[in-house]
Amino acid sequence: MKRNKYWIPLIALLVLLTIFSFFQNRMIREQKQQIAWYQEKNDHTFLYLLEDSPSLVSLAGQLEKLSKVDENDEEAFWDLLSHAKNMNQAWEQVYTS
Repeated sequence: MKRNKYWIPLIALLVLLTIFSFFQNRMIREQKQQIAWYQEKNDHTFLYLLEDSPSLVSLAGQLEKLSKVDENDEEAFWDLLSHAKNMNQAWEQVYTS
């Protein structure tokens, strides 16, 4: 009985393919875990910004009120301006810290 000379390379190829697929699956699992971790971190950061940051809508409303103040009502102008500056400073603190 003559041995087929292709059995040894075929078995070696199957072993190499098995090892390659094992490490590839392991790498894919680790990437999925890392993506899930980053997504969780992004979700947490988004919720933090929603809960703890000042509202841009109120700042925009304040600036709109400021633009509609009558020129003769100087006291209301300065009150609205100081309030808008305070809201802007709150936003600057959120982005610089």
